Amino acid sequence: MDQAIRLYKERAKALGYITSNLKEPAQTQQLKQMIPSTSQVIPSADGNLNELHLTIKCCNNLQSRKSNLQPNPYVVYKFFDFADHDTSIIPNSNNPQFDDHMCFPVPMNADLDQYLKSESLSFYVFDDGETEEGVYVGKSNVPLISLAHDRYISGKNITFSELIKISVISWNCRV
Repeated sequence: MDQAIRLYKERAKALGYITSNLKEPAQTQQLKQMIPSTSQVIPSADGNLNELHLTIKCCNNLQSRKSNLQPNPYVVYKFFDFADHDTSIIPNSNNPQFDDHMCFPVPMNADLDQYLKSESLSFYVFDDGETEEGVYVGKSNVPLISLAHDRYISGKNITFSELIKISVISWNCRV
C-alpha cells in the first residue's frame, strides 16, 4: 500500500510539472482532467498533498554588464526537491514582464516543514546574452518561514541591489 501511495504521488507530481509548463489552454485542460484535485488526492501517512503557487511578475531597472545593451533576462530558482525552474527569456528588456506561474504539489510532511522553517528561496536573474558562465544580473533570497505557519508571502520591491528589483513574488498555500 505504501508503494502504491508513493507511486501515485510521483505521478501527480510529474503531471504537475507537465501542466505548469504547457502554454496552450487545450493541452492544459486535457492534462488537468488527468490530475486529481486536492480534495481527491490520497493523503499520505504524514498528512495531505497541497499545492504551493509561485508567481514571478517582473523585474525593474535591470542593467546588462555590456554597456549600451539591454539584457535578455530570465529568472531561475529551485523549490524543495523539485527541479530548477527558469522563466521565459525576455529579449532586450530592462523592465521584463515575466508573469511566470508555477504550481508545486507538495506533501505536507516533516521534510517540507523543516525545509520551510530553515531555508530561503533564492531567485537568480541571468542575462541570456552573457557569455561568461556563472555571472548573474541579480539575486534575491526570500525566507520561507511564513509558509510553515500557513501564511502566504507577498514581496514587492524585493531588492537585489540599488538598481535591480523583483516587483511581485506571491505564494499561496492551500490547506
